[in-house]
Amino acid sequence: MEESLLFAAVAIAYALCALAPILWSGVVALWHQPVLPRRILFVCVVTALSYGAVSCATYLLNIPVTAYLSFIAPRLESSNHYSGKPFASVGVEIVRYWFLFTCFVLPLFAVTVTTYLKRRWPHIVTALRG
Repeated sequence: MEESLLFAAVAIAYALCALAPILWSGVVALWHQPVLPRRILFVCVVTALSYGAVSCATYLLNIPVTAYLSFIAPRLESSNHYSGKPFASVGVEIVRYWFLFTCFVLPLFAVTVTTYLKRRWPHIVTALRG
């Protein structure tokens, strides 16, 4: 019983973190004074920028680590010149659990992007209307 409650709590927390860009920008768009113009566009832009920045950071971390673990570390270990065990073990954990990093960093990006765009949004919409 306790394990199922813990699992449910973790699942809800993970879902809220994953949906943070949509939820946080939606709350700001609805309750910000003065009223933000084109609220749905604001939510879409903040969501796209947040998910895009986190995805880019994840790929910039995963690709070099995966390349090192796949190509460089095995050759160095087979030649007995270098034992990259500490870095290799950390790298394996990064590649294996990247989705946890992504999910729990996403709310931070959502708050940052929302705060940054909130002040500038009326000027951005005016420039789009041209």
